[in-house]
Amino acid sequence: MASKNLFILTMLLLTQAEPSAWSGEIFRWLDQDGTPHFTDNPSKIPPAYRNRAEVLSIPDQPTQEEPIAPLDSFDLLPQTDSEGRDEPWWREQIQTWRSRKEEAALKLSEAEEKLGRLQFDQEAPSYRTAETNRLRQEVEKYKQEVRQAQEMLEIVLPDEARKAGVPPGWLR
Repeated sequence: MASKNLFILTMLLLTQAEPSAWSGEIFRWLDQDGTPHFTDNPSKIPPAYRNRAEVLSIPDQPTQEEPIAPLDSFDLLPQTDSEGRDEPWWREQIQTWRSRKEEAALKLSEAEEKLGRLQFDQEAPSYRTAETNRLRQEVEKYKQEVRQAQEMLEIVLPDEARKAGVPPGWLR
């Protein structure tokens, strides 16, 4: 009887937990220095970054551990592609372009926000025109940087990797 009561109490407590804690959602945001932060609780996101936080989903199924291969099946030399580049080199390329894309997207968002505020400002029209033009150029520059990084991540690097015979897992 006591174990039944304990089970019911446990189930009640679990169902009262915050949904994001068990729904597989992780929230990610970049601070003003470009440092990424993660949490599973949206209330822990600083108010200044809540509107820019990304929601990342975690698969519901637990990951299966791969069986450990016998020692004699491992290559003693590190694997490289046809150009002599190894997995860490490819992962660094992917990470570099992901960081560039995130940074450009953050700057784009900030420039668009400044431009929006400036367009509604009624003071100093001559200053506003020059500043508006400068911000529009900045917005276009950051849009181009985001497009370039996206192209590198989705087209150029995968194509180079395919040509060099890189295993697909190296680009993840």
